[in-house]
Amino acid sequence: MSVSIVVATKDRVEVLPRALASARREGPGAEVIVVAAEASDSVRSAGRRFGADVIGGIDTGLAAAWNLGLERTSG
Repeated sequence: MSVSIVVATKDRVEVLPRALASARREGPGAEVIVVAAEASDSVRSAGRRFGADVIGGIDTGLAAAWNLGLERTSG
């Protein structure tokens, strides 16, 4: 079984590493995708540290961000 985890964020780079660490703990080997309203260098760096794919520049709301992330999953 393949598992994908989508994390949507906006202006929360300070909690993103903790969220991604939790995702990795709960789903080791899972595909992790971060959908960010602003994919700043800090967001991209946090994503890379945890092996996540980062999709940026999406500021159309939380539900739209989750849906975009789900469209990009392979699991």
